[in-house]
Amino acid sequence: MESNALDVVSIEILIATFTNPWETSELEGEERVEFKPIPAKDLLVEILSTSELMIDLAYASAIFNDEDLAQNVVELSEKVDRLCYQLAMIIALAARDKEDAETMLGLWVLASNSDKISDAATDVAYTVLRGFGIPRIASEAFEEVEERIGRYHIKKG
Repeated sequence: MESNALDVVSIEILIATFTNPWETSELEGEERVEFKPIPAKDLLVEILSTSELMIDLAYASAIFNDEDLAQNVVELSEKVDRLCYQLAMIIALAARDKEDAETMLGLWVLASNSDKISDAATDVAYTVLRGFGIPRIASEAFEEVEERIGRYHIKKG
């Protein structure tokens, strides 16, 4: 049977249920990502969503000079790195032939580009964490964008 798309059955063989995508164990002071069979699509959606969130948080951290938001961006960057590593393992195991490899390459390109976006958001966050702030001209440019950001405090109860 010839197929241009990745065979769904083969993916389901690799995938049981969506679980925590990173189970870490200490290895000489560094975290090591353990393989878990997770749907590549779910990993990709999580990578894309997290990268998008990081852009918004990095933007807000720069506008408000908020170190807590900036630190959240750095932590999310580590999450994206772990998810990309997990996706790379899934892709490596799923490709059985040239056609599968070509199909899976598209997933990897999307994930890799999202990782680059998350790295750029992290760079913005580091400008806040290192106290550099953003240039006045950039602040003025942010005022001209259509999307507005505000800070709201919500009381409990």
